[in-house]
Amino acid sequence: MLTHEGSYDDQGGSENGYQNSARGFDRPNQNVFDLSMDYSDDEVLLDWEQYSGMRKYRACGCEWNWLIRCLHVPTTPPEWWYRYSRRQRHILLGLIASAVALAITLIVLVVVVATHGGLSHFALGGSDAANDVLPVPEDAMCNWTQWRLPEAVRPEQYWLRLTPQLQPPYRVDGTVKIDFHLANAQRCIVLSAAGLDITSIRLSTQQQMPASVVYNEDLGQATIKFGQEVNPLMTAHTLQLGFNYNLSDGLSGFYQSVYTGADEQDHLLATTQFEANAARKAFPCFDEPAFKAEFEVTLVVPENLTALSNMPQQSASTEGLGEGLVARTFMHTPPMSSYLLAFIVGNLTSVSGTVPAYTAAGQSAADAGPSRPVSVWGTPGKEESLREALDIAKKVLPAYEGLLKVPFALPKLDLVAIPDFAAGAMENWGLITYRETALLLDPEQAGISDKRYVASVVAHEMAHQWFGNLVTMGYWGELWLNEGFATYFEDLGATAARPDYLYKEYFFDEKETAAFEADALTTSNHPLATPGLDSDDAIEAMFDGISYDKGGSILRMLHAYLNDTIEYTSGDTFLAGLTQYLQMNEFGSVTSEKLWQALQASTTLNIPDMMHVWTYQQGAPLLSVTLRGSDVLVSQ
Repeated sequence: MLTHEGSYDDQGGSENGYQNSARGFDRPNQNVFDLSMDYSDDEVLLDWEQYSGMRKYRACGCEWNWLIRCLHVPTTPPEWWYRYSRRQRHILLGLIASAVALAITLIVLVVVVATHGGLSHFALGGSDAANDVLPVPEDAMCNWTQWRLPEAVRPEQYWLRLTPQLQPPYRVDGTVKIDFHLANAQRCIVLSAAGLDITSIRLSTQQQMPASVVYNEDLGQATIKFGQEVNPLMTAHTLQLGFNYNLSDGLSGFYQSVYTGADEQDHLLATTQFEANAARKAFPCFDEPAFKAEFEVTLVVPENLTALSNMPQQSASTEGLGEGLVARTFMHTPPMSSYLLAFIVGNLTSVSGTVPAYTAAGQSAADAGPSRPVSVWGTPGKEESLREALDIAKKVLPAYEGLLKVPFALPKLDLVAIPDFAAGAMENWGLITYRETALLLDPEQAGISDKRYVASVVAHEMAHQWFGNLVTMGYWGELWLNEGFATYFEDLGATAARPDYLYKEYFFDEKETAAFEADALTTSNHPLATPGLDSDDAIEAMFDGISYDKGGSILRMLHAYLNDTIEYTSGDTFLAGLTQYLQMNEFGSVTSEKLWQALQASTTLNIPDMMHVWTYQQGAPLLSVTLRGSDVLVSQ
């Protein structure tokens, strides 16, 4: 702020008290002191503005008169300015200042809306930078050649409707509506799509706008090009796409699983496997972990078949459909990654039970809510082989809730044995799929090793319902945040279900030894957190002993260090930090640093600094032990 001071000589009130030069007065023809004035009027007596020649301009403790002179800034107000009284001039200055402040505020708001697509999208990001909508130059979006999707578009919600045929040619017809936010004006939108044909495009906010699609099969992407620029909105845009493809005969995407029934005939069910990046084979989407959104799924299927998805069915309708078909619509999911979406259609049978609602500290069971159904599914004739897994799941779920103090986020849990399945199991949220050998147990023939294996795999996938589903790694380079936790916690969950199987006692032999072996490899070794993955092969390579066994071993090590024991006790520092980690980041995506920061809050130790080298450096510390007489020297 500029200030001005008069250089008044306080030796009396004569006109000699000031240097009376022509340039010394704002009003040169007026006496400095007019004896006709009423000097009891403070406004007249203290109107120092008339002495502009003696004015000093100061700001931040410095005089700026030289700058005023160099810039030729006028320092004398125009004559009309003095037609108003001092009070009136103050009012005018206040109005002018208010108008300038209002104009600046409006300009800032316009810039925010223009660059961020309105204000509503900020609710998506919270404090997680991975969820922010970042501008991308318009031309760059139309000519996109990068492995990762641009961050200028963020999905908010999907409405997916699929009609699969379970007989040749196994065609799937689908529509998807995607609510999304734009960071800045774009003529193109890039999303994930592989092996499907987009047949129609419609943008809800731009009626009759011409649009086309260009596929990049190498990247598994489709670029939607509009006939005119699409501008950000205060609310979301809705993109509606029609598409079709055939059920895959492989083991990823939406695929055919063939099995031989009790009638010795081949039967087919349709199921999904989307991890790591195969959701794009089933519908156009933003197929990266950090692009979390809600999903509403509708499956149009034969009435006599079972249809399952992540959430419970909320409605069924035959209106407008062919004979024998029904549209089964499932409840909205919470915000989740596309690779965790799942749906299954086929002739299935199940055994079911319930688990009481989680009761928080100080909460009565009556206030906790309804019990949650837990079901285990398989092909017809295998009901008895499903009961062991059901009993395990019913014990593991409340055990994890009790340890973590965070309830299971969905209203039901299904575990499904799939006849043709590439992995051991997949943690789809609320609809976990398993290879049959990892879920089914023949009560007459199963040995202890089989029972031990099934309990471990069930507990591993259920641990993912918190670590990976509720809180997800931002990208596949930090897969260990999913798999390391599931590897460590599977022993805790399996022990809750089958305490006689000594899971925790075998951790070192079964997992930590495997971690050292993986860490000793020279060609495939990598740090826990590995940035820069830019291919399918690089992502698949992360599903290894480093992400699983080393990740779990490091968590076990840190837990023991923080508590001086590997046992879980009341007041457990490690568990307290994990509870905060889950609560702070629920329905979001994270990096390793978010985990270490959350654990930091529960201890006086500097966890981020301590764990940085374990996270970003491959290998393990080498300790040398030397015996010198009665002394033992340890060096690293």
